[in-house]
Amino acid sequence: MPYAWQPTGETIELPVTKGKRLNVLGFFTLNNDLTPFCVETTITTEIVVGCFEVFSQTTTKKTVVIIDKAPSIPVKPCSKKCPLGRRKA
Repeated sequence: MPYAWQPTGETIELPVTKGKRLNVLGFFTLNNDLTPFCVETTITTEIVVGCFEVFSQTTTKKTVVIIDKAPSIPVKPCSKKCPLGRRKA
């Protein structure tokens, strides 16, 4: 959905175009810093695991990750590949 700021009383029209789908998986810190991962394909277990691996290399403290129940994220298979309590090397 196109969106833009406009002065009160004015209407701005934005052209709509079809494009590729962009899926975003990301990690927020307590300071609201975002580490995003953007892919143009379906987010698979392998992609989720890869994102966790990359993100784990950026953490310096003990970290807790909360996964929402988004129906598109294969949480159970991912849980087997990313077991709780797993530590970086």
